[in-house]
Amino acid sequence: MFRKVFRFVFLVGILFSAAFIFLNSHQDAERSSGRSQGVSLLVAQTFVAGFESLSPEEQLEEVKKIEGPLREIAHGCEFAMLAFFVYGFSATFCRSGKGALISGAGSVAFCFLYALSDEWHQTFVGGRAAEWSDVGADSAGALVGVLFAFAFCLILSKIRRSRLRRKGEKEKVCFGKGFFF
Repeated sequence: MFRKVFRFVFLVGILFSAAFIFLNSHQDAERSSGRSQGVSLLVAQTFVAGFESLSPEEQLEEVKKIEGPLREIAHGCEFAMLAFFVYGFSATFCRSGKGALISGAGSVAFCFLYALSDEWHQTFVGGRAAEWSDVGADSAGALVGVLFAFAFCLILSKIRRSRLRRKGEKEKVCFGKGFFF
């Protein structure tokens, strides 16, 4: 029961993450740039000291400095979210520590392939193009997402084990017999 609930939750997370990435990639260049500049402006207003006292040209220059790295971070975060759910889903099938490593590698590989398809998809959207740097940011984000998911699953496993011990039940979850769940 426990595994099935988590499988369902992680599967729904995968579907929503993939849809979120697809919809963001399906925006034309003008709309995508507008969103990026809006977020970059908000970041500049919040974190650049004296931003309000700069001339409009200097403000625009500051926003442009922030926009590129912010877009790459956004790419990484989207794919970290996807990788988190992919890893969590696949970890519910693991029976050993080795399976957890295979799940991690498979999750990163899945996200890499999804990143390639995402960039290819953008070539069909007005004003957009495929960028290898985006695939790199997506893959790096996927690796971070897998690491967070691994830590999350490990914490859940430890909590579950301690609850079983407190109840005096035989430990059902251990390395070699259900790594996480």
